[in-house]
Amino acid sequence: MNKQIELRISNAGPREKALITSLRGLPGIEDANINNMWLRVVYDPIQTDTGTIIDVINSSDAQVVTGFFQRILLWLRCYREAIIEEESDNDSGWDSFVREIYVSRYRHRRHGRRDDRARHWRQYSRQRK
Repeated sequence: MNKQIELRISNAGPREKALITSLRGLPGIEDANINNMWLRVVYDPIQTDTGTIIDVINSSDAQVVTGFFQRILLWLRCYREAIIEEESDNDSGWDSFVREIYVSRYRHRRHGRRDDRARHWRQYSRQRK
């Protein structure tokens, strides 16, 4: 599940190749290139995240050009990637959560009563058969 991010950068100038080399050195980076001051990075969000990519850009003296709306979008992207990373560390998986919900729901029901429909609907469905 690869993700792609495009960022407008400034002050990259002669350090473009060094920036691309340092980005490609990160784990999970599939591709990184600069075209007309737009940096395009394809990466695996489980191995690396947007925050790490931005830190590498800032450490190379290039700056990410963002407005208010872009900062909010970057924050939301970082939040989503944190959730993906947290879910990837889950050994039990989604099925175990569904099973736990199912068991907790049916544990509190009265014994022998498995039909949630109202009594008159249960009787109606028996008469129709």
